[in-house]
Amino acid sequence: DVVISRYEECADENSSTAFSATAFKFSDKLYYLAYRGTDDKLLSFYEDAELAYDFPIAVQIAALEYTKELMKKNKGKYVLGGHSKGGNLAIYASMYCEDSVRKRIQWIYNMDGPGFHPEIQSSSDYGKIADRIRKIIPHSSLIGMLLENTRAYEVVESSSFGMLQHNPFTWLIKEGKFVTVEDIYKSRKAAMEIVNRWIISLTEEEIGIFVEELFAVLEASEME
Repeated sequence: DVVISRYEECADENSSTAFSATAFKFSDKLYYLAYRGTDDKLLSFYEDAELAYDFPIAVQIAALEYTKELMKKNKGKYVLGGHSKGGNLAIYASMYCEDSVRKRIQWIYNMDGPGFHPEIQSSSDYGKIADRIRKIIPHSSLIGMLLENTRAYEVVESSSFGMLQHNPFTWLIKEGKFVTVEDIYKSRKAAMEIVNRWIISLTEEEIGIFVEELFAVLEASEME
């Protein structure tokens, strides 16, 4: 009985944008907006790297416009969510839509997606939705721990290991609920704290130069 509609996708290499979203209608009073995460194109990985040093980036703005358009046309309550980059987009869209629209958002799900710089997380815009964010990460999370310093997350067990746990189809479920653990592995947590301190210690220009040079090398190989 779920109506799936408003599928949208755009991939523009000129603006480094790879955006996709879909709306799920459960009833006239409840909708779920799902934002797609990173696909396997080089453009999408470049976009993920942009999240570390630029704000907002084009795909975040695209998510906001998509959200505002749908919520103005269709009244009712909304849940927003996404996996990986999609979780970041769900939070951004919730932060910057109008107050009248934001009030209709019930929950925001970030499924192992990267967070935001500390100054963004301490802003009033983030504060308006912080209590509605549910972040879920796997036992050995890497992507979901990038720029994550809130400690407000739920950890699920996975049937895989390492980076492969990013795939949500490996997350364990028992009797209709996630199989949870207390926290991510201590070694992973310590490593990600070092990575996050390193990212935050650099200027936007320094990170930007690093990312541009890295992807210039990858593009020179003509890989897709």
